[in-house]
Parts: sequence; structure tokens; C-alpha cells
Amino acid sequence: REPMLRQQANSYIEGLPLQPFHDEQAHAWVRELEAKAHLVQEEFKQVIAGDELQRRGNNVWIGLADNRDAGTEAYGPEWRTLGLQDRGLWDAVNTQIFPETTALLHSSGTPCVEAFFAKMPAGSSINAHSDGCNFHLTCHLGVDVPEGECWIQVGDQRREWRNGRVMLFDTSVMHAAANDAAVDRYILMLRVWHPALTPEEIVALEWIFSCLDEPHLLEPYLPPPTPTVATSLTVGRKGSADGGAVADGSRAERRAAEKAAKKAAKKARAR
Repeated sequence: REPMLRQQANSYIEGLPLQPFHDEQAHAWVRELEAKAHLVQEEFKQVIAGDELQRRGNNVWIGLADNRDAGTEAYGPEWRTLGLQDRGLWDAVNTQIFPETTALLHSSGTPCVEAFFAKMPAGSSINAHSDGCNFHLTCHLGVDVPEGECWIQVGDQRREWRNGRVMLFDTSVMHAAANDAAVDRYILMLRVWHPALTPEEIVALEWIFSCLDEPHLLEPYLPPPTPTVATSLTVGRKGSADGGAVADGSRAERRAAEKAAKKAAKKARAR
């Protein structure tokens, strides 16, 4: 197959329909975002022109390499983000700086788990890559776009960003982008749940995300650690386990946590 037509996903749920671009107008929340896109554009320009963002904003225009672990080489050092939401958690400071945008995301019923403004500098490009997850789609709302001079290609399909318009696509498919203009491009970027997910699957995935942030939530589901030979010998000699035993227990807990999370997702899928 052609390289750009490949799907690559480490975080994968079997059975979800795969297509590079989705029909944006099939979703009421997309239609609402486009109808009120001017509110986002006006607020963004006003905030950027002022000094409040620099004075009190949280993680203002950070690079991908500053806060993510994988895929950073595709974006380059100048691709920057300004976060409003991450893994379902809203940024208390930045949402106050962008109240109109935040309110619109809530009132429209946008099923987002991540929301941020993304800056693509003039003359820059993003190499072909996959975001590695098939249960999220990516949504781009054009905020300040040099139309006709910047594009994104997903699989074998290429489209241009437009101000006030939404693109909805699957970034588990290989994709690349470029801004050939002499000015920067700004969009509101959202990660949303794949529309084919069931409510039970979404609840299970939200629980897994919660466990990543708060591992203690898994404690009721973890079996007691099984002593190893090394642990038993240590306890027999000293009357208590040393650091090696603790490390082994941690590995066991991690394995049990992974099994519990996978079991929960599989159970939700079977419903």
C-alpha cells in the first residue's frame, strides 16, 4: 500500500470504521461551531492583541516536544499550542482567558477530550506521521488562516484550511501538512470521540484516562502481590522486604493495572 494510506495505532479499538475525512455536516456540534465561529475568531484576535495571555496564561505557546512523548520529530520545534483542555480536564486559567470559546465548546455539545489553539508558522511543514490512536478523531476550526496557501493531507486526500470552517478527520491515518504562506496559521484543534463508539466504551475509556492521572483508582481491582522466592528469602532473613521486593511488587501492580484496564475496555466493547 502507499505509505500515506496506512493506519498506525498503538491505542486501538477493533471495529471502528476507518476513513481519512468524515462528513462534518453530519454532526450537529460541527454545524454549531461553524455558525458561531466568529465568536472564537474575534476572541482569539482580541486576546492575542492584549497582554493578559502573557501575564497570566498557562503554558502559553509551548512546543510539542515540551509536553508530549511521541511523534515530536514530525512537527518541528516551531509548531506551538495553547491549551484549553487535556484528557477531559479543563485548564482553569486559560478557559477564563477564552470564555467565549470555552462556552461554545460546552453549549454545542462538542464531544472533545482535548482542545487547544495551534500555531503553524509561515513556511513550515509537518512530516507524515500518525497520532497513534483510532478512537479519537481530530477536528480543526480555522481561526486565522491564510486561505489558499496552507493544506493538510490525510491518506490520499488533501484539503485546505478555511476561516470559520471545520475539518474532521482520522489522524490514526498517516497525515502531513504545510503552511506555504508568509504569515502564521492559527486553528482551534480538538480531539473528539469517534462517533462509532458506544456510550459504554466512552465511559470505559474515560475511566482508563482517570487511572492514568490517578493510579490509586485501580487499587480496589488489584490482587495482593504474590511473594517471589527472592522476597521470601529476604523476609526470612531480615523479617521485612527490602527495596528489591518493593520493586517486584511495583512490576506486579503495573501488570495487574494493565490487565484491569484492558479487561474493562474489552467488557465495554462486548456490551
